[in-house]
Amino acid sequence: GQGGMATVYLAHDIRHDRKVAVKVLRPELAAVIGAERFLQEIRVTAHLQHPHLLPLFDSGEADTFLFYVMPYVEGESLRARLVREKQLPLEEAGKITEAAARALDYAHRHKVIHRDIKPENILLHEGQPLIADFGIALAVSVAGGNRLTETGLSLGTPQYMSPEQATGDRQLDARSDIYALGCVLYEMLAGEPPYTGPTTQAIIAKVLTEQPRPLRALRSTVPLLVEAAVQKALQKLPADRFATAADFAEALTKPTAGVPSWRAPLPLTQEAAAAAPLGAFRRWLAVGVGLILLLGGFALGRWLRPLPGGYAPVARLQALFAGGRAVVSIYRLGGDVALSPDGSRLAISADGDQGPGIYLRALDDLEARLLPGTQGGLSPFFSPDGRWVGFWKLGEGRLKKISVAGGPAVPIATAFPSLGCWRNAPADHATRQRRDPRLARDPSRGEGSRVHPAVSKVRRPRCPHRRRLVIHRESDRARSLWHQSAFRAPRFSRLHVRGRFGAGGPLRSSQTADYRSNGTRR
Repeated sequence: GQGGMATVYLAHDIRHDRKVAVKVLRPELAAVIGAERFLQEIRVTAHLQHPHLLPLFDSGEADTFLFYVMPYVEGESLRARLVREKQLPLEEAGKITEAAARALDYAHRHKVIHRDIKPENILLHEGQPLIADFGIALAVSVAGGNRLTETGLSLGTPQYMSPEQATGDRQLDARSDIYALGCVLYEMLAGEPPYTGPTTQAIIAKVLTEQPRPLRALRSTVPLLVEAAVQKALQKLPADRFATAADFAEALTKPTAGVPSWRAPLPLTQEAAAAAPLGAFRRWLAVGVGLILLLGGFALGRWLRPLPGGYAPVARLQALFAGGRAVVSIYRLGGDVALSPDGSRLAISADGDQGPGIYLRALDDLEARLLPGTQGGLSPFFSPDGRWVGFWKLGEGRLKKISVAGGPAVPIATAFPSLGCWRNAPADHATRQRRDPRLARDPSRGEGSRVHPAVSKVRRPRCPHRRRLVIHRESDRARSLWHQSAFRAPRFSRLHVRGRFGAGGPLRSSQTADYRSNGTRR
């Protein structure tokens, strides 16, 4: 077959009675490189020995033709597999990438960079990948130098070139191969390379200036953190990628490296959910959702207009965590499960796969993901527009907010840890500090929290969206009972609905209702 730099011939090794693959460099390329320099450089790769590297049997010159000999592999290339199937199963794509990354790491530790990782150079033999042509591109590059451009050829393949390789940087390191392997994994999952175009120039322009489409936009079953690992491998700057190919492999196989198993959790069917035992996580989730519905239903019933006739479709959210992880005890501080205003997301204070923190689960996501910067966070609550999540940082005694899209956590107020809520203004937050109700303002405006003169002994404030009111519960007897046992709640709790929390004057309305622990009004 024909390749970019060589023609491949199937030959028979008479001495050892075996089939071999002989690759003969293109004549114009051989003329520019020179036999002695090429054979000197390719000799370096002959010392590489790894189960996922295709070894080099021999190399030489015959009648001005430069050649090298490799084993004949019964099977097919990854390119042939992708042409036939377009996309590979998640676990198989992961195993191929992990094995290839281990092989790359071995070569990189021996100071050898491949420079042309692509599906054509990954052979599949009985399900195991073998990287071919290792070091050939390096030998051609070193031997040919700047004269290589005289042949009209370029090293590497545009769809898999790192930005630094595409710009002609000759001082490439291992991170260039990591980028190329990330492109191969992207194609195995999405069915196409991260960048495509009608010409080489168009592809390289995209490599240098654009971001690839998110993997989950092309294949929704890809785990979120696997997508994050691919994105890290495809960063424009080498410093932003994985430092080594071994790190890439670890990220694809070990949850402790930040990426879960390739077996993405699938939603339970109705029958399976009914038959499955109620685990600890689901019990806590049920308690949290029940508490939210109790408070939310009371407020909505009195302050919001009824919905028009008919029922909206039911949307179900469930958040799965590996290893029996659970939501942080809802009886400890309360409010550990929050639903966004539009009902599209859950914010959960949980000890999940990546440790304790605030986990976000969108309606169309397969699993909950940890919001970076919320480690150790408790009692999440959403802003009225759903763009921010507020939470308590227990060790710091601070109320913070963070964008649901990610970014730094921004301090809002310093207060005793308790439940908070977001009032109608984006910069206003109702909270409590040592039983005193507070209205926390935006610290960027130089405003601090202040005590409301008409309210005392507040616990669990709630701010229904778009309403100038705060719902809270009296805390004297209920608080002591609530903390008496982790599994024992007071029989009655008094719930207050108060208006004009931020006005600083007398409360215009105050309604009180006593509720039994099962949620029925007394």
